[in-house]
Amino acid sequence: MIGGLRVGEPLPALELQDLGGQTVTLASFEGRAILLNLWATWCVPCLDEMPELEELHIQYDPTVLSVVGISIDKISPLLVQAFLEENSITYTTLMADGEALLDALHLPPGIPHTILLDDNGLVSGYWRGRFHPFDPDTEALITSTVSKQS
Repeated sequence: MIGGLRVGEPLPALELQDLGGQTVTLASFEGRAILLNLWATWCVPCLDEMPELEELHIQYDPTVLSVVGISIDKISPLLVQAFLEENSITYTTLMADGEALLDALHLPPGIPHTILLDDNGLVSGYWRGRFHPFDPDTEALITSTVSKQS
């Protein structure tokens, strides 16, 4: 068990907002692995990992693995969008109330948090703190999760 997450179990139902204010659920990514990354514009480790997350996003077909950032910023979605554009980040970004999201996932305070879900929405991996997607063990887990798709 990792915080409130258990490998092989689904996340609780989450309602997130896209940058246009529309409600999005993780079910909309059904049939593909998802790498969720909880971040904020003011978080230095989050900013450090974003170029590597972008590289991962480019490396994988989005119907196989979707990289999804979840901003917990308490600012306008327009400001988040401007930040993403300024930093050349093109992977899907959603927004959520950070405190409520961490509570729902039973995760400790602080960010970043990164969660890997398989194509059935089950937790395959979890990382707290600065995420290194090209670390050999991490890369192997991502590859294994993607290759097991049903």
